[in-house]
Amino acid sequence: MSNRPRCRSASLCRQGAQHRRIEVSHPAAYKNPSGRRNPHPVGSNPTPATRPGIVGRRGCRVAAGSSDDAVAVASLLRTNRAFLARWDPVRDDAWFTEKGQRAELEQALARHDQGLVVPYVIHADGQTVGRLNINNIVRGAFQSAHLGYWVDQAINGRGVATAAVAEAVRRAFGELQLHRLQADTLVHNVASQRVLAHNDFTRIGLAPRYLRIAGCWQDHLLHQRLNAQWTKLPG
Repeated sequence: MSNRPRCRSASLCRQGAQHRRIEVSHPAAYKNPSGRRNPHPVGSNPTPATRPGIVGRRGCRVAAGSSDDAVAVASLLRTNRAFLARWDPVRDDAWFTEKGQRAELEQALARHDQGLVVPYVIHADGQTVGRLNINNIVRGAFQSAHLGYWVDQAINGRGVATAAVAEAVRRAFGELQLHRLQADTLVHNVASQRVLAHNDFTRIGLAPRYLRIAGCWQDHLLHQRLNAQWTKLPG
């Protein structure tokens, strides 16, 4: 790839650089937009319990997504529309509107309540700069999920994606108690592959014509990271 860091999760990657101190915050339990708390305990099977805020590199914060982020995310998508087109499925105009992003975020929160997704928004220097999701969570014998993210073109080279992925891995293998994360990149998306390599993902194969990106069925490289500390969940 070019300097575009976009990682696919068979649904929803970015270039990293120097490493700095990581701080972590632990906010209150998740509430969805209606104010109802998720009843499932932290790390329970099958539903993730919290909408955690994660503070990453100095000036970078990865926080739980909500429908309140729709305005900022839609604005960022419009700014990056041409930049993202090479790495995304074809999007209609509605995708880039506040209404479209509010619907997208609310759908993600509904799937979060079902234990299928954990949505995040990435911030840097007080501004919204991208999205990150832990998608397609499968429990049972698999205990696996997909990781996907995208970041504003304007902050390429600052290591934001590398730090965001590191924090997502920590949460996935900690509180969510997953055994495995998978992330998929276009074959030419070298920057995303570097982000994954910096976070100890291993390339496991090539999937021909895997996803329809930019209007064409395109090959993807598949990567995974395993949780060496995984322990069997109760039940």
